[in-house]
Amino acid sequence: SGLAVRGDTLVVPPFEAGWLKLGRRSCCLHFEAKSTNDITLILDTSSSPGGKRFGVQRPNSSTYTVIIGSHGNSRLIIERNAKIVVATSHVHKQGEDFSQYWVDYNAGKITVGSGRRGSGCLVSWQDETPHDIESIGLSSWDKHVLYRNVSLSNPVDDDSFSSKARRRSSASGAELMPGEVASLQALSCEKLADSLRVSNCLRTLAVAEDFNKKALVNVVLEFVSMNFVGVVQRHEEIFSLSERDLADILDRDVLNSISEVSLTCKT
Repeated sequence: SGLAVRGDTLVVPPFEAGWLKLGRRSCCLHFEAKSTNDITLILDTSSSPGGKRFGVQRPNSSTYTVIIGSHGNSRLIIERNAKIVVATSHVHKQGEDFSQYWVDYNAGKITVGSGRRGSGCLVSWQDETPHDIESIGLSSWDKHVLYRNVSLSNPVDDDSFSSKARRRSSASGAELMPGEVASLQALSCEKLADSLRVSNCLRTLAVAEDFNKKALVNVVLEFVSMNFVGVVQRHEEIFSLSERDLADILDRDVLNSISEVSLTCKT
């Protein structure tokens, strides 16, 4: 059967989607969901994408897909036009009861979190050539997903993300004590960390290594690992990195065998 509303809950059957038409190109979607399988959100450039998650290919439509609890509830995945761009391991759905999540889209930057809006950031990714999103689909894989308390609001301010605050402190190598003033080098490291993109990450890594800023090097290597597929597609020179840097990237848990993820992608 198709979509159903039971009280205050939207019931989404396998491979279906309930669509929200946006009044803005950037927004934050906050919701509660309950499922024994993947929780799936589709950000679509079409203003009338239709009910099915899968079906006839729409030639003038592009999508981002956010999958929470993919691969046996072991990963959070972001896809761009059905190709994986982020695969973060050790991200799980929170039990079998309703749990809060949010997905923020702002000028090509997708941020996913758990809990109240703007807190508990799980992953963030910036598309260098962003889509103009017109609709968001509340979807499922092969099991029913229940959604409730769904709301749309303006994008969350970047500075409210706890992960960004952690990146700033880790990039400079130390947190300031009350009354202390950050050095020019520390401020430069923070700015470089805040400005990390797939397009500039290898240049940023070279700068960090030239100035022997180990904390910033670690932040950049973590970013490369989390966005490995996109970095490889854009930068063939990644394989010219030192053996030490490549080993560091490939050993990180956030990567967790991207080749395996690509081969088993369900879309």
